[in-house]
Amino acid sequence: VSLVLIAELHRFLVTMSATLPSSTDVVNSMSPVANGTMNRHSLLKGGQRSDFSFPVSDQTWKPFEVTVVESTDWTVLVIVFDQFYEYFLNWLAHYRKLILNHLDVIVVAGDEFAMKKLQVEPRIPAQFRLVRTSLITETAGSIPNYGRSIETVQVHSISERVERGQNIIYTDVRSVWLSDPVPVIQSLQETDIIAEADGTTSEAVTPHYNTRFMAIRTNERTKTFMKKWKIALQSSKWNEATFNTLMYRELVHGIPFPPAEFPNGSEFCSPLPEHPPEKAVVIHSIDKSPHLKTKRRFHNRTMWLLGRNESVECESGCNASLLTMTATLSPAKKGTQKYDIQVNTLKAIAQLRPEVDIVVFSKAQEVHDVCKSLGIRVVENFGTNPYGTPFLHSLFQNLEADFSQMSTFIGYMNADIIFDSNLVLTLRAIKEARDRMDLKRRILLVGRRINVEMASSFSNEHPDSFNGSTDIDSYVSRLKSRGKLFGNNAEDFFIVTPGTFVWKEIPEFVIGRPGYDNWLVDYMYHRANSSDLIDITSTVPAIHQTGKDGNGAGHKRKKPDRRWNRDRGNKQYDHGRTSFARWMTSWGRDNNSVILQRRKTKNKDK
Repeated sequence: VSLVLIAELHRFLVTMSATLPSSTDVVNSMSPVANGTMNRHSLLKGGQRSDFSFPVSDQTWKPFEVTVVESTDWTVLVIVFDQFYEYFLNWLAHYRKLILNHLDVIVVAGDEFAMKKLQVEPRIPAQFRLVRTSLITETAGSIPNYGRSIETVQVHSISERVERGQNIIYTDVRSVWLSDPVPVIQSLQETDIIAEADGTTSEAVTPHYNTRFMAIRTNERTKTFMKKWKIALQSSKWNEATFNTLMYRELVHGIPFPPAEFPNGSEFCSPLPEHPPEKAVVIHSIDKSPHLKTKRRFHNRTMWLLGRNESVECESGCNASLLTMTATLSPAKKGTQKYDIQVNTLKAIAQLRPEVDIVVFSKAQEVHDVCKSLGIRVVENFGTNPYGTPFLHSLFQNLEADFSQMSTFIGYMNADIIFDSNLVLTLRAIKEARDRMDLKRRILLVGRRINVEMASSFSNEHPDSFNGSTDIDSYVSRLKSRGKLFGNNAEDFFIVTPGTFVWKEIPEFVIGRPGYDNWLVDYMYHRANSSDLIDITSTVPAIHQTGKDGNGAGHKRKKPDRRWNRDRGNKQYDHGRTSFARWMTSWGRDNNSVILQRRKTKNKDK
């Protein structure tokens, strides 16, 4: 083993010496500083933060301007190999406790054994993207010879996403997230790469970076850096040495993470108190010891959340749904048309379980009684305006807190809308497009409704009633045949990926009053750089059960807060129609598959 290591080290040194500058040049070409001034870093030294400085040679340094990145979009990248699968589950258990809906997470399977486990793993949140590393061929199912290490899969996976313009937070599975790392990363804006520091390279005060937890902002410098890192690994397996050499050779601005918040593996492996440090954000455990020893360290510090059978209990159950939809029901007397319409809606959407789940927000006892008979959950804790009308943001924030970890989409619909199984087919197609990264992480789905005049009163035997024994698709098809497609300015449902709406930017709208639907569509239209607006009218028939109050009932009701939304929207709805959605769904040639396509021209149909 010693001979092999010596030979490998010799080959690495020979390779790198032919391409890299002298050690003096490497030191002088570290992070750039103008006019030969002193460059200052903070690094870990003896468990404390220590400042160090060194002169910069004007002859070896080429200045560049650091661009402050204002984007808050970060993609978490975690790579899972079969041999470290239980560590991934432990990391996942900690991550789920934090409810970080603002982060996109990509889980890369490093080998086929891990891929098979991940595909059936019920604990993975529905919004996570699961991909197979591009180094595994479809036929052989193995990684090329030079890339059999975890490090190579790591570098290739990061490089692919940096090339696509994504800001990456790479985390090793042998880490624990105790809080959200993004605020710290965002506070260090004038940087290209932030990485943990294990200490110093020698008596000199240069930090030695490890590659176990990093934040990489995408720009031309980091794209070039990743390409060179990937090329260098083809001739050497000394990953961290290569990384450190390139960090000081290339014109990237790299700094260490603050050691108090991000203690490195060496710190973790040294004697620590029973509980993690108070300020710690991410703690990493990695050294040369066997898995059992590393696992025991987590366990001794109360950071190993897996039981003896290596399972994690799901607080709300492990059955992930594609969509969790919510609605608010108005108290209505049994036997009235309003009562029958609302019950019809609940019965119909219950037929789409388990792919679609329904949660009702209401404080009325009669609504509780109806939902209990249908096995539907009722939530009483939500905000209202002074007139008792529910706030839209309160409903969505409840969904994001309680259900976003187990649903790819969350949504709101009026209590008189009925969908069929085409909703499920459409959501699956959009999820697949998002997993392929054809779509952005933030998505809003809207559509036009089909107005159907309902009987003044209908029981379970009435043709207008959905009793649950008939097929939901046949029922919707029958109603659709006598209905009429309504205008593109009336949106009665909103389906989003968790974290799509930035509620601090949105007025405190209430549901059931005019003006907020077009405002939300306009809001998404003007944020096309960070989100996608999709019109699903062509593939999802949304049946609107029209009652005796007719269409546009919200505009006709003389409620004291009738102008609540309009007074707060400032008429910001000039692009609030479904026809302004840049994406739309349609049926494929086989008429059984849903395809997603860009809308060529804005549809001005009334």
